Amino acid sequence: MGQGYGTCSTAESDEAKVVTLPNYSLVIGGIVAVKFTNSVPANATLNINKTGAKNIYYKNKNITNSVISAGEIAYFMYDGT
Repeated sequence: MGQGYGTCSTAESDEAKVVTLPNYSLVIGGIVAVKFTNSVPANATLNINKTGAKNIYYKNKNITNSVISAGEIAYFMYDGT
């Protein structure tokens, strides 16, 4: 199942963000919503259910500081890369 919702509480200073989503499988076109307890730094990655860290992109570039703030929910779609 390539969809889900989870919370990421990885420390703000840690670029390697981790989240666990029940019954989630990494599939092309899969969409997830993640609520971040802490802000997301520039060049962060997201690893869902230990499927491997994937770069977080915003407007086709690596994410920069202040795009995802503490307490916000961000939506992600896996494009297969």
